[in-house]
Amino acid sequence: MTILSYSYNSVGLVEYDSDSHGRKRNRERITTWMCRYRDPKCLEYSLERLRQWQQSEAYLIVPNQQTVLTCAALRTGNQDDWNFVLDRYAREEMVIRRRLLRALGCSENATILNKFVNMIVSNVSRILPEDRLLAFASIYNSGNYGVQFVTDYVFANFDILNSTFTASQISSLFQGLASRYSTWDQFYPLFMFATDLLIALTVLWDAVTTTMSNVYWAAEFLPTIESWLETNNY
Repeated sequence: MTILSYSYNSVGLVEYDSDSHGRKRNRERITTWMCRYRDPKCLEYSLERLRQWQQSEAYLIVPNQQTVLTCAALRTGNQDDWNFVLDRYAREEMVIRRRLLRALGCSENATILNKFVNMIVSNVSRILPEDRLLAFASIYNSGNYGVQFVTDYVFANFDILNSTFTASQISSLFQGLASRYSTWDQFYPLFMFATDLLIALTVLWDAVTTTMSNVYWAAEFLPTIESWLETNNY
């Protein structure tokens, strides 16, 4: 965290018109990780910005920070905060809509996420059909909580997925989820699930091979990376 904290303190949270494009992009990436690590200042600032937006339609989070700050705010926000973002998603043009959709999956409230996935697979939903896979991705890309939540959901509700999505879409969903796997504890349940369901074996095989590749990579390289970071006080 030392090297990340140094960069975080350097770029700050507030975007200025005078900032270079590179500085804006660095701020976006650094803020994403600091909020994911639950830095109090980052989470507090993000929630303040979201609630300022709720109080004034004239206020809009700057484009470069719409996803990252809204995502961070929803990590600790309540149902009303989430409902506001969902409402804005339904009303905005495509570019902003996609930014907000990527934030909707960042909640770490199981009740909210259950509501979200039920919307995703519903035939009558505020989530547009073309946004369904991106909506699932917004959950598993948000961090470890989201990865586990989607894993539990797809294993328990494969029949619903099978009746909602095409085989190609299911394959894309599982491969995206598998790209977040890196341990044998994640590989074995997926492998057993795929082999237990004959229909799933071909559809999910790419996800199985992706997970296996990630696990082998982590086993070979992570110890060296972690040792280097520890040695250099990072």
